[in-house]
Amino acid sequence: MKGYFFIVLTLLIATVSCEKEVVVKLAEGEITGKLNYKLTDDTGKGLSGLKVYIYNRGSNQDPNSPIDSPIDSAITSSVGEVNFIDLLPNNYQLRTDSIKLNNNDYSVDEYVQITAGIERKKTTKVTDFSGTLIIRLLSYETRTPIQDQGVVAFPVNKIHVTSDNIADVVKVRR
Repeated sequence: MKGYFFIVLTLLIATVSCEKEVVVKLAEGEITGKLNYKLTDDTGKGLSGLKVYIYNRGSNQDPNSPIDSPIDSAITSSVGEVNFIDLLPNNYQLRTDSIKLNNNDYSVDEYVQITAGIERKKTTKVTDFSGTLIIRLLSYETRTPIQDQGVVAFPVNKIHVTSDNIADVVKVRR
């Protein structure tokens, strides 16, 4: 019986002596973060006068769901920067109006994560936001996909296309 009591007492002492209290301080007294966001051209030069919107999208929201009103917006400075302060820790969506650069239109749409007590610095090259155009042809009457048809896509603000000149436009652009 003494042996059993000694083993239990030893295990109890070992368990109590191994117990530690761990306190993690992410940022003492800080509950919000900051974002310094910069938009640049291909050469790295900041783009001024662009409007940047920030949306509170959260970490659990579907990126394809409708977008609410922005929580804030700002115009880029002469060096292409905007600053957003007092942001709660979260995932935020950043968007811009259409940006004209090198005779092309761009629109920035990206996400950034904010952490309490930290100023996040992010630089984005606007020309990285080009994409792929996906076209799906559907029958007007049955709404079923149409196959084996040619499609021509071109910027409408640069070329005036009518049913009379479409063949000429296609030949010139090949």
